[in-house]
Amino acid sequence: MKIQPLVIILTSIFLALTLSLNAGYLHRDLSDKIAANPDQFYSAYVVMNDNSNGMRLSSALGLDLYTRQAGHALAVKHLKDKANASQHELLRYLEAQSAVGNVRSFKGRWIANVISVAATGSLLDRISKRDDVKAIYEIVSAPLIEPVESVVADVSSPEVLPSALTVIGADSMWTLGYTGAGRLVCSFDTGIYGAHPALRDSWHGNNGYSWQESWFDPVDGDSFPHTYPASSNIEHGTHTMGIMVAHDDSQGDTVGVAPNAQWISAAVIDLGVAVDILEAFEWAADPDGNPNTVTDVPDVVSNSWGFHQSDLGCDDLFWTAIDNLEDLGAVCVFACGNEGMSGSQTIRNPANRASSSYNSFAVGMINSDESGFPVDPRSSQGPSDCDGVSLKPQVVAPGVNIRSTYPNNSYGIMTGTSMACPYVAGAVALLREYNPNAPVDSIKKALMQSAIDVEDPGLDYKSGYGLIYIPAALDLLAPNNAPNIYISAITQNQIWPGDTLEIILSLANSGLGLSDVEATLRSDSPDAVVTDSSYIFGNIPMNGEADNNGSPFVITFDVSIVSGEDRSFVLHVTGSGDYSKGIPLIFTVGQRPDRQTFVHNVGNVVFSMSNYGQDGFAAASITDLGLPGFVWPKTGNNYLFEMGLLVASDAGHVSDAVRNTFYLPDNDFEVSPGGSLILMEPGIKTDQESRCSFDDSRAEHPIGVEILQETYAFADPPDDDYVIVDYHISNTTSQFIDNLVVGIFSDWDWPWESGNNDRVGFCDTADLGYMYNSTGSDYRGIAVLNSEGATAFRAIKRKTYLDDGDGFSTADKWEFMTGGIVDSSSYLSDPDHSNLIATGPFSVSPDDTIEVAFAVIGASSLDDLISSAQRAKNVYDNTITSAEEHSDNDRLPYAFELHQNYPNPFNPTTTIEFHLDRNQRVSVTVYNLLGQKVVTLLDKSLNTGTHEVIWDATGHASGVYFYRLKTESVSKVKKMVLLK
Repeated sequence: MKIQPLVIILTSIFLALTLSLNAGYLHRDLSDKIAANPDQFYSAYVVMNDNSNGMRLSSALGLDLYTRQAGHALAVKHLKDKANASQHELLRYLEAQSAVGNVRSFKGRWIANVISVAATGSLLDRISKRDDVKAIYEIVSAPLIEPVESVVADVSSPEVLPSALTVIGADSMWTLGYTGAGRLVCSFDTGIYGAHPALRDSWHGNNGYSWQESWFDPVDGDSFPHTYPASSNIEHGTHTMGIMVAHDDSQGDTVGVAPNAQWISAAVIDLGVAVDILEAFEWAADPDGNPNTVTDVPDVVSNSWGFHQSDLGCDDLFWTAIDNLEDLGAVCVFACGNEGMSGSQTIRNPANRASSSYNSFAVGMINSDESGFPVDPRSSQGPSDCDGVSLKPQVVAPGVNIRSTYPNNSYGIMTGTSMACPYVAGAVALLREYNPNAPVDSIKKALMQSAIDVEDPGLDYKSGYGLIYIPAALDLLAPNNAPNIYISAITQNQIWPGDTLEIILSLANSGLGLSDVEATLRSDSPDAVVTDSSYIFGNIPMNGEADNNGSPFVITFDVSIVSGEDRSFVLHVTGSGDYSKGIPLIFTVGQRPDRQTFVHNVGNVVFSMSNYGQDGFAAASITDLGLPGFVWPKTGNNYLFEMGLLVASDAGHVSDAVRNTFYLPDNDFEVSPGGSLILMEPGIKTDQESRCSFDDSRAEHPIGVEILQETYAFADPPDDDYVIVDYHISNTTSQFIDNLVVGIFSDWDWPWESGNNDRVGFCDTADLGYMYNSTGSDYRGIAVLNSEGATAFRAIKRKTYLDDGDGFSTADKWEFMTGGIVDSSSYLSDPDHSNLIATGPFSVSPDDTIEVAFAVIGASSLDDLISSAQRAKNVYDNTITSAEEHSDNDRLPYAFELHQNYPNPFNPTTTIEFHLDRNQRVSVTVYNLLGQKVVTLLDKSLNTGTHEVIWDATGHASGVYFYRLKTESVSKVKKMVLLK
């Protein structure tokens, strides 16, 4: 069928419709299986709602301003940050479900915004209904595009020059000097017999690179390429890689298009088990795991796999991964399938994609031994079934009776489009040798526009643009006529706060030779100081390298940097002829924190909390993580449906973790770098403590606050019926924050899941809001402990405010947090309530911090509830409030004074002084920043008077430490800094 060049008018409309229809989509095959057996475990891809790129990564980051090498670090960081931001809530949910046996494994992916998970069918069905989930597909073995014919050949009978290589002009490229030298090809296939003499020497792992970045083996984990006997076609991967690069000089046998290229491979196709192919995409995008380097990233990935329309249709499961891998520099080519005898629209997924002229790049097959190079009738035909008009395949290549490498040092003959695809991949390697900096789409365009017309004159749905001819494509490709300096290798250790790091960079030149090369490493961060920052690399010819091993760059990362933060640098490179270029570098200091939950359970209360402002998480609650919720007494039941923190400065700036207008919890709080949960038992001040921090950076309109959350629980009466939650709220902006109010929203249900017996009350003498059941035998309360007390309280009738069609709006939240104490007596007879208690307003200067605290209490009577609230207030004032907030002249309670150590900072010794006004037993203990005991300096009975103890910190690392003075009745804590 002859067609003219196509302008696809309806594609974007079609794709938008497809995406909208997929919201909450559980793939039909998986849905049917789950309906039949919901308790069985299934491996699945959970596609997040913002997975589609919309704007390509290259456009969003302006990667066109860099070479493909220089922009790599920026792009990888962007993808990882995006995945972290949108996946963490669901990942925490999966973590909790793992604890109760509903999840066997899970992993967030960054090459596409997808989570791979093995979970029960019933849980997957529940996840599919989440607002942040777009679709769920079962992970199955990616189908191999099976050869239609295959026979074993005699290794002793090499071909002089296969016709397949001559018809695509590979031999002409070799004459021009282009053999693939310095280029790297990759395949996603069935495994490779790496010991084959025609493949062994060109494996990347045999050329100074680690096996981990040269061979991806998720099934066996072996460190050397091999085939899988259990596979349906053990010869396939070896055969296709041979088409790309194989040459055996001892036999005079060359079957590869780019014989001097090196290769890597991912064994992920048709292995008899379900393999996560997205993991292979992620590996190929950054094989060595260092985004600052690019020599590990392949020039091309050959894909001889694809799903039938009956299995995946035109679903976009793999599209984002393909786009992102190509934006990171690797051309992706796909065999189109061998179903041509079935007629038109038989291109396999994802080769059937129709979103542009180039994606996904589909390859059909011709017979290179016949006159006119006819398309084999078994080669799948276009147009794309995605829209019924888009040109597919893009090009064709030899695929009939192709001789190439087989396992066990032999050769074989195969026929199929999966033989044609690696010819195109080899062509990409030759073109990238000519111009290593050629963009992905430029290479595809050159191959298409230079193709030899076969079949019907003009474009057609069997051959696309025609048979590739590499020399003609080279003529259409922009020449490599300018220097191009990039980082080919980087030597560094793991970075931690306080480290001084030596950086050795290898610079390579993939363009014209450049002389007088000098590079300066710069940082705009005051806490990441570069010394020894310049180095003269001298002359770097084309394909040459130079390094600064003789004089490394030196970076000092300040101890104040919190673990998990990135620091950005630019390597400014200059050279002859006014050459100037900036290469971005990104270093992560320490490790990024995750969202976490924890359970206080030391006393008569069991309370599930988090490091992002939300609490509860019981089964069937607003966020079901299968955790206990709030249980009092310890042997009792949970009645907490929802609890969360709110911080607001006006009606337009409300940051919170409670339900919103969509009846789902707002997720305005993000774990701060260094804000990971620390759980201590025993704690420094009480029997069980936690410490974490988060900020409101995820809010639609952030206030600009960071919140240090500290919690305290007690093992013994009379303080074991409550948990104290202490918030230190800092203004991180440069502006004054006025009218800052802080509140806790809670919803308790009696009986569970109905709330028909809810009652609400407030006690002004105890700054206590509470709920209880209609029999008056079960109470739950929240008391404000800071000196400002409760300034607002509201009993919230669910039917009036939460089920009114508008949900819980920010306007409602602001009104309740600032509307004063509203008499709740009129609500007492109405069922199903929640409540909100708040304190403030506060005025907070830039870099200033305020402190507010609440006690969450369980009791069997109102008197007991009030008594616990008053007890919590007393403990907060006399035990929890840090001694370091008092001046040295203040008299501290409970008959002793604890002074600041001196000197402070110190190295290596310091003196701790304290005063007792009666004889008693005293201990002085030092803890590190994680709450772990370092040393007990003193534990004995002392007389009235002033005492001192000296700590010799020789052998301990620089950093922040706490010292605790504990007597028979109370304890106090101060902070000190060891600075070496």
